[in-house]
Amino acid sequence: VTERMNESLVALSMLLNLELTDILYLKSKENGSFDFGGTDKCTYIVPTYISPRMKEYFSHNKQWVKRSLGDHILYRAAHRSLDMTIEHLGRSNFTAKLAEFNRLQEKVEEECLNHVMFPCDAG
Repeated sequence: VTERMNESLVALSMLLNLELTDILYLKSKENGSFDFGGTDKCTYIVPTYISPRMKEYFSHNKQWVKRSLGDHILYRAAHRSLDMTIEHLGRSNFTAKLAEFNRLQEKVEEECLNHVMFPCDAG
């Protein structure tokens, strides 16, 4: 589940018996940065923005709601599956591992982010 990436990774590490250090990462693409995208030039990643009018449309337009129903069902199922997996692993054990992972992740970003060169970085 993208919005719960760290939780998903910690659950995966527990299921596969991996060390937390095996799943640490650095973000190479985020809003407001650039992506090589497999082309011959870097492209700006436009920050996400949904206007109030767009929110209204996505919430109340019957055709849109009907068209995206399957996506919403899948989205809710993925969240529910992650929640059930966390419960199965043991909430308190999972919470402790997640806290440790977040601490390690912060340290990785603090120590490594300025030393890594992504494809669209200048230099």
